[in-house]
Amino acid sequence: MKDTLPSRALNDVRAFVRSEPAHRLRPRELQTASDAYFARGGKMIRPVLCCLAAHALSGGDQSAWDRAVACAAAIESFHLFTLVHDDVIDRDDTRRGDLSAHLLAASLSGIQDPDLAFHYGVSTAILAGDALLGRAFYYLSRAPITDASYRYLTEKLSNETLPRLLSGECLDTRLSDPRADFDDMLLQTIYQAKTGVLFEFSLTCGAVCAKNEAPDEKLQKTLKDLSDHLGLVFQLTDDYLGLCADAKKLGKPLYSDLREGKRTFFAHWALLAASREERDFLNGVLGNPDAAEEDLKQARDLFLRYGETPYRERLREHVTQAFDALSVFPDGEAKAELALLIETMAHRDH
Repeated sequence: MKDTLPSRALNDVRAFVRSEPAHRLRPRELQTASDAYFARGGKMIRPVLCCLAAHALSGGDQSAWDRAVACAAAIESFHLFTLVHDDVIDRDDTRRGDLSAHLLAASLSGIQDPDLAFHYGVSTAILAGDALLGRAFYYLSRAPITDASYRYLTEKLSNETLPRLLSGECLDTRLSDPRADFDDMLLQTIYQAKTGVLFEFSLTCGAVCAKNEAPDEKLQKTLKDLSDHLGLVFQLTDDYLGLCADAKKLGKPLYSDLREGKRTFFAHWALLAASREERDFLNGVLGNPDAAEEDLKQARDLFLRYGETPYRERLREHVTQAFDALSVFPDGEAKAELALLIETMAHRDH
């Protein structure tokens, strides 16, 4: 495998995690649920963003990279905490090609009663997510940064990133209620909160590690703008893949948003443009856990009929604006890899 900056970041983050073992958890299903998603791999976009930003803004300084690796490990642990809880909220059965944390914990529990085992699995997954959140702050504490940088990052993570992300997740969950009001602007706000905000923290960590100090106000604004567009690129593509991807590549079930009744951009566009008969049909399928596979496919086809063109237009718009925001980074290998990462996020198949 070519030794690129992203592959170097992945290898260094994994080595850091091995060198800083977290406190062991009991019982074993709690430990297994906490470790499972990291062990399965994943794209690790957020840690890579952190390391690339540090490399670009420091001019390739090795000490900046070393600082970024510890922060990147913290970012990945924080992200995994959100995934474990998200799978409970969304009632998803799989993640990264295997059982979601709550079903994994249930399967390891030895409890014979299915309802009790499921409740135990959900409870264990919630606690596993909490453990991952604690682990994130532990890894951050191990970063070789100044006290002022550490204070800046912990305050940002705990009092800005986390509250905004939780607010976005809660608003997103609320949209599963068919009576909930939603529009284009609300969806954009939710996506920037639930996804863009952690991209912003990742890039901010990289900027802090580059100079070992908080970024100035101008750079902070540019990183937020870039992250807002990245969040929309990622989520728009995620919504599309949830309708069209190969389920094995995706690593989670297709149509989960349809079954849950989540109002994505595709639902928004389809419900605006569909005929009354089509809207009635879609409203009967959205949020119906017992919907037949054929009805789900028909709903998917309607989503694509009315949503594929605005999806591609909106995706292109945010990719372009993300590229424009990259101007803050000096030219070089790291900036080129950031540009490639944006393209990959927009055109991924899983």
